[in-house]
Amino acid sequence: MLSVGSLVKVSDNSGGKIAKCIRVLGKDFGYSGDLVIVSIREVLPGTRSKVEKGEVHAAVVVRTKKGRIRDCGSWVSFDDNAVVLVSKKGQPIGSRVLGPIAREVREAGYKKIVSLAMLTI
Repeated sequence: MLSVGSLVKVSDNSGGKIAKCIRVLGKDFGYSGDLVIVSIREVLPGTRSKVEKGEVHAAVVVRTKKGRIRDCGSWVSFDDNAVVLVSKKGQPIGSRVLGPIAREVREAGYKKIVSLAMLTI
């Protein structure tokens, strides 16, 4: 569950490391598969990153620490809060997605993020 002010991990290779959630679109709290607006707080040092510190981007939440019950009755939670940065068209900025992602991302319609991910839970 993400709210305004939450620090999240950037889970792609766009160059961002830590981002701060500044807006959750359409809801009070963001869960897996929701669109949020983030500000980049830290970038990976010594790399040619596609993002810079202080930039504002849209992002899709792929992991949340707060557990959530699915329709089938199972419970899913992760070790961290993570997002994938997306462009205005909804396509991921990076070319790889690191770590597992939740199944709710696929149900939200972000199939390109799912195809780039190594593990979908």
